[in-house]
Amino acid sequence: AIEKKHINSVFIATYHHYHTPYAIEVIKRGAIAVIEKPLSTTRKDFHSLKDAIEDYNGRFYSCFQKRYNPFNKFIHKDLGVAFGDSINMCASVFEISLPNNHWYNWKVSGSNLVSNGCHWLDYFLYLNDYCDYNHYNVSFSDDQFVLIYVKLVNGAVLNLCITHEGSHRLGVRENIELRSNNATIHIVDAHKYVSENTSGKIRKFKCHPLAGHENMYYSISQKIKEEQQGDSIKSLLSTKLMLDLEEKLLSRSHRFSESSIGS
Repeated sequence: AIEKKHINSVFIATYHHYHTPYAIEVIKRGAIAVIEKPLSTTRKDFHSLKDAIEDYNGRFYSCFQKRYNPFNKFIHKDLGVAFGDSINMCASVFEISLPNNHWYNWKVSGSNLVSNGCHWLDYFLYLNDYCDYNHYNVSFSDDQFVLIYVKLVNGAVLNLCITHEGSHRLGVRENIELRSNNATIHIVDAHKYVSENTSGKIRKFKCHPLAGHENMYYSISQKIKEEQQGDSIKSLLSTKLMLDLEEKLLSRSHRFSESSIGS
């Protein structure tokens, strides 16, 4: 519990379903909430957090490290687009399976879309300046594949596949392709970056896979020290999208279970 005394900022990195109530309490105390992902696990919590930020002019930072990847500074230039223009993303993500009793698997923690998929949903919206979405869909297979489709108002499209099925040899793995204006960017395991267009390769870049984490914590700490404003409230759109997809996923999973029992 937070003691009743003056605080400047609080880093919230506890069970997923505690993130929102702790963040709201911090914001009501006039402090800065640094919130690990996901920001909320239910629609009710999401609206409560959004209301608290608006009502108390709250400052917060979301810990989505992909916003801080070192190669982000190249992306818009290499694709030849302005910030907010359409950037399409196709991503395949492998997450490590956890023991059945791990708290990520608790019902209150949400599905793997909430616990891990939120990173790639946020990254897609971040690259598109949190443009609103007008269509989304989700499907799944019985061998742990979750398939996500999202279309934004600016025309950008996300195709995302998340699975726990595969080799654990090197831990979390990802392949991301970004496309726009006849240019393509390939990002592998948050480590290797290659951009190209019809004329040839534009750029190659490598960084440590955890560089985004390091940059994130340093950047947030500096912004707090300099009393900067914090994340924009429009960045909450990625949590809203995550919850919309989660609701649809759970609804379809329930119908699938019922049909399996009926057969």
